[in-house]
Amino acid sequence: MNKFTQALWEVINEALDEDEELLADMRAIMFKEYKPFLTEVQTLQANIHVLKTYFLEKLNQWVAWLPDTTINQLGSELALQAFQEVYWSVLAGLLQERLATFVS
Repeated sequence: MNKFTQALWEVINEALDEDEELLADMRAIMFKEYKPFLTEVQTLQANIHVLKTYFLEKLNQWVAWLPDTTINQLGSELALQAFQEVYWSVLAGLLQERLATFVS
């Protein structure tokens, strides 16, 4: 796991205990099934794509919210580049394990 994946995982893992909306969104994304249309591997790939898209939308919302200053532009570009370095399959595996610990 690289440092970007680790950093994102630490934030998500901590937020799951406090943010019911995030918890519900992660459950909906990671446990969605597409039977009989997709195999388990295809379903996992689809769910990883949805997970990445979810967080990219959140990141883009944050970038749009920032005041238009040079430092904010620099910070947002760095954040967007770091986002591309995340190992989404690793993050999805950690998230599935963590979500399994919650009682429905």
